[in-house]
Amino acid sequence: MGFWSFLKKGVGAFDSFFILSALSLHQFGVYQLLLSLYAILSDFFHDVFGEIITNDLSRAVGEGREDKAKRLFFEYAAFRLGMAAVPWAALFFGAPIVSERYGFDLTAALRVLSFLFIADALAALVALLLKLRLRFQTLAPRATAQKAVQLLSLGSFYFFSQLGIEEIFAAQVAGALGAAIFMAPAARRSWEPWREVAASRERYFWKIVRSYGKWAVPQSFLTDFTGKIRPWLIQLFLTTEAVGLFGVANTFISAFKDLLPIRTVGLLLPRKTKDPAALERFWRYATKYYVWFSSLIAVGAAAVVPAVIAILFPKYAPSLPLFYLLLPTLPIFAFIKPM
Repeated sequence: MGFWSFLKKGVGAFDSFFILSALSLHQFGVYQLLLSLYAILSDFFHDVFGEIITNDLSRAVGEGREDKAKRLFFEYAAFRLGMAAVPWAALFFGAPIVSERYGFDLTAALRVLSFLFIADALAALVALLLKLRLRFQTLAPRATAQKAVQLLSLGSFYFFSQLGIEEIFAAQVAGALGAAIFMAPAARRSWEPWREVAASRERYFWKIVRSYGKWAVPQSFLTDFTGKIRPWLIQLFLTTEAVGLFGVANTFISAFKDLLPIRTVGLLLPRKTKDPAALERFWRYATKYYVWFSSLIAVGAAAVVPAVIAILFPKYAPSLPLFYLLLPTLPIFAFIKPM
């Protein structure tokens, strides 16, 4: 997982190179605003119960309740695809109204972006099957494969056509669909344990939602809500160009956060709920080593990022003070994550 995480960042760096090279500061600001809009809508229409359902599915598999897991997966898949259709329709048909806000035509870009809700939902459901069976050998390169398809699409637009906001979103949709196709053979093998198992007749999804699941709704809106609306506040009180500068700084910070080895934790810990000693050991050692590791990453980032911006993206040099202000969030993020 760690190896592929580093490789994904390498491929992602080329993605960023094409995007930052092709877009003006104003265009990059608009792009960041639209990504923020997608993140806000995605929290409610995609991920509102995702973490809770994944946890319950992992526990059901760990307890040997394959019939329960199969039923819950069916219910969750229907819910998630249905919810993804709502923002798709809203953005696809409401694109002209949103486009008028910016003074230039974003209708086509918004309509392409709308399909990202469907593509991400399909990719996430396929990945969920792999997570339940702990198929990390396929999950690990999944994000890298998605970035690679996206890079191939961006490069094709950059060299053979034109690369604008619409084309960037088209590349992201292609990446999500490419990841789903890449995972499909392993997903079919992950389905095998359910082939001879009849799904439980009892319905679980809405019972979970009505009990402890309902607390995921305010969590989805409040968790990092400030971070998600920040680009819009910057645009409101400052300029779209300022959104672009902040977006560059935040993109580098997010890339370094992804270097922490945390992607398997949420899948493995639910299988240890009956072992308090194991949970306590994880919390103690993970907190300690995550903070040390993230502090080393922050020191390295402080030295590397200014050189990268100076050599490759000099027009974004004013983003460096923002980047340094955000660097302390790395060890804070590492301290909070195990909790």
